[in-house]
Amino acid sequence: MTQPDESEEEKQARIEAKIAQMIKNGYKRSDLIITEAGRVMFDPTAAEAEALKAFDKKEKKSS
Repeated sequence: MTQPDESEEEKQARIEAKIAQMIKNGYKRSDLIITEAGRVMFDPTAAEAEALKAFDKKEKKSS
């Protein structure tokens, strides 16, 4: 993924473009992680934690 001659600015621009693309495809920013190599990936654990948090809020409101 990362080019050996890629500058930090180019790497950051590539990461931001990938994040924007994934958000456009329906992912939430909070469910994405960035690896040390600069790869943007979906984190199912974060998505599950977010869903549980939202469910817990609904349960507390209905009590």
